[in-house]
Formats: sequence, C-alpha cells, structure tokens
Amino acid sequence: MSDASQAGPVLAADGTPLKKSLQRALRAQKLRALALIAPLLIFILVTFVGPIADMLFRSVENAIVSETLPRTVVALEDWDHEAGEAPSEDVYRMMTYDMVTAAELKTHTRLGSRLNYETTGISSMFRKTGRRVDDFGEEYTDQFVALNPAWEEPATWVALMAASTDPFEISPAAEQALQLALLPKDDADTRPAILEIRPGTGGDEAALFAGDLLRMYQRFAEAQGWTF
Repeated sequence: MSDASQAGPVLAADGTPLKKSLQRALRAQKLRALALIAPLLIFILVTFVGPIADMLFRSVENAIVSETLPRTVVALEDWDHEAGEAPSEDVYRMMTYDMVTAAELKTHTRLGSRLNYETTGISSMFRKTGRRVDDFGEEYTDQFVALNPAWEEPATWVALMAASTDPFEISPAAEQALQLALLPKDDADTRPAILEIRPGTGGDEAALFAGDLLRMYQRFAEAQGWTF
C-alpha cells in the first residue's frame, strides 16, 4: 500500500507563498533603508555637488562677458594684444558705456567674479569701477587708470578678451599672450639680459653651430625691436 501524498508550495501564515512573502519583506526593508539615507543624499547634493557643478559651469561660461560688455568686446577685436600696450581710447569709452549699463543692472559684480577665476583681484576692481563709473567724464583712459592702475595693464584686457571667446577657439597667439600676461611681475623684467653661447665638444662643427645659434637669437631680437 503506497502513500499518494502530493507536495505543494510552502505557505506563509497569511496563505501567500513563502517565497513571494520573503521577496515582499526584502523590498520593504530596502525602501525603509533608502528612506533613512535619502535626507543625507539630498543634503550632499544641495551643499556640495550643486555648488561645485555651478562653479565648474561658471569657470567655462563665456556668454556672460559678451552679454555684459557687448560694445567693449567688439572694440577689442581691433586691439593688437601682441604689441604689449593698453587698448585705445575708444575701447575705454565703450567700456564706460557698458559698465554704466552693467552697474544699473547689477551684473558687473557677477562678471567680475567670473573673470576672477583667471585674474585674481579683478572682482574687486569691477565692483569699485561700477560704483564710480557714473562720475566719469570724457577722458576715459585716464579716469580708469586713476581708479585702478590695473586698467592700463594689457593683462587685464587679454584676460577679458580671452574670457569672451570660446575656449576651443582661442588662437595659439592669444593663448600665449594670455599666459605671458598672467606671469608674476618681476623687477628684472625690464633690465638687460646677458646671453652667452659656448661651443661644446665637436671642434669646428660645434663652433659653426654656436655661430648659427647666435645669429638666430640676433634675428629674433631684431624682430622684437630689442637691441643686441
């Protein structure tokens, strides 16, 4: 005589299959754990990730320059930044008009903060200029320089010009000029330099190479307008 008992699924106390009941309990446990850490995640996003993302965006955003100083950006297109001289009076005049408008709209401070990523101290310079620009007369260059001597430095305008351009469209010459303009100033920058060229081991060939190198430096100095 044989037992004909048939095995079925194991049931929980409420009559549902035990496997399904365990899956439901695990899902509810995960949701409770997520609810416990959700406030911490939101706090991190709002306090750290958000400001960092905003700072990174502002560091590459260039539209603010052309939007705040549209006439100045156009006037700077005719300025030769490689000459090492400050822009013309017309650039300062356009800068005055743009700064008056920006000061009224309170956008000059945001622009100064944006440019301060490349040139330290330019933020305070923009704030001070925005407060005084309404009192400017017609001698624009002298009044900008009297307010802050940095307005006469080509580095200030190179940084402004570079910030108004797509970073992927900056010419190699403009990039080099910006790097040179941002180098720290030194008292020895305007002093003469001594260049000494000595032929190394190699006899006549080394002497010929040293002579060619000397002539190369001479031609470069002449092209820069330096005395040699």
